[in-house]
Amino acid sequence: MRDKILVIDDSPEDRKSIVDAIGEKYIVFEAGDGKRGIEILVKREEEIACIVLDIGMPVVDGFQVLAAMHSKKLLNRIAVIVVTGDKSLETEVRCYAYPIVDYIRKPINRSIFAMRLRAAMRFSGMIDQRDEFSANVLDMFGDIVEGRDTGGAVHIEHIKEMTRALAVNLMNHYPEYELTKLRVNEIVEASALHDIGKVAIPDHVLNKPGKLTAEEFDLMKSHTTKGGEMIDRMASVLAIVHPNDSENFVKTAHDICRHHHERYDGRGYPDRLQGDDIPLAAQIVSIADTLDGMTGRTVYKRAIEKEKAFQMISTGEAGIFPPKLLECFKDAKDRLMDIIGNQNLD
Repeated sequence: MRDKILVIDDSPEDRKSIVDAIGEKYIVFEAGDGKRGIEILVKREEEIACIVLDIGMPVVDGFQVLAAMHSKKLLNRIAVIVVTGDKSLETEVRCYAYPIVDYIRKPINRSIFAMRLRAAMRFSGMIDQRDEFSANVLDMFGDIVEGRDTGGAVHIEHIKEMTRALAVNLMNHYPEYELTKLRVNEIVEASALHDIGKVAIPDHVLNKPGKLTAEEFDLMKSHTTKGGEMIDRMASVLAIVHPNDSENFVKTAHDICRHHHERYDGRGYPDRLQGDDIPLAAQIVSIADTLDGMTGRTVYKRAIEKEKAFQMISTGEAGIFPPKLLECFKDAKDRLMDIIGNQNLD
């Protein structure tokens, strides 16, 4: 019967707090590192309903435990609650991608932990129903970024819809790009990650009300390189979320993160790429991001009226974009304006 809990944590004090919070309702196995945890899991696989997992551990860390569980398809049957002292958003993003059922930061509140454990135990046995979760997890990554960036939680959805409108138009008018419906969907899904590197930008820079200093702007621009690096480190995790042609998807996501601020005339960043040296996926997301950025109100700027923003992009006033993509941009104007919707210009 699957009714036991495995606690994997290298801190005896933290393990005791967790075991005390679990109480006497469940039988608990304990492991002081990931290696021992995996050994117990292999022996007790049919009994364990839930794993409470630390991340930062010697010998074998929590990510390695999650990877081992994924390779054996155990995440389809066993709920995982991550309990960690790691405060970084990148760690949270990586954990949820496997996916886990809950993420709790130390120190735990025992009463709240007990309630969240009960929810995880109810969920155990049903977590093989992952299709909807996997379809939405990339948006969740974007939402984590948008939770820190006051640009608004709708930004990710706008980027995806604008990217789709532009990519479909490009597919229909310019067959030389060899876009297919599957490729368009891949670009759209990856576009949700375009600003993931912003999790590494300090709040005082990300949400500064006013003009950035040259040093602050250089730091802000680094979200492109940091985003590309994060995608590379998360390659195995993203392969779980996007198992079909995962290598291509990771490359697309990397290209978008690193190059969505490049410009066709070579005056963008970080690599000052020119023309079609800029990956096509990044070109598409770039123009979508520019339009939504201009028409959205933030703590550091007022929104530009959408018709004016459209004209500024069309005429090159807002940066130089590929001629064919600009034609698609103009052709998709009605759809793009619908996506932006009614603006708050106050």
